[in-house]
Amino acid sequence: MHVPGEIPQEIGRAYAQVLIGCLERSVRFFRCQFEVHEAPEKLTFSAFSGKEFSLDALARLSDPSWNCEALVECKGHKDGSKVFDEYKQFVAKAYCVSVAYARHKRD
Repeated sequence: MHVPGEIPQEIGRAYAQVLIGCLERSVRFFRCQFEVHEAPEKLTFSAFSGKEFSLDALARLSDPSWNCEALVECKGHKDGSKVFDEYKQFVAKAYCVSVAYARHKRD
């Protein structure tokens, strides 16, 4: 089952894999380490409200001058009417992860 307005999960997985592949080929030091389907325990977090959420992938950015992890979220919608709301939710989730999880304070 999928969230109303969002594409079905199997299509979402394909979108995420395409996005990750594009990032690996176009961002010189980007390498995916985990995808949520393979390692959900490494990509599931808790919001300040206690509600759990997951992100699609965790990658390493290993530029010689900047070494950190990057959290990736990919969404696909049939129409763009809710994209800005989804973006605001992603920013809130990214903030929660960077503040509440010491490992991700620089990511």
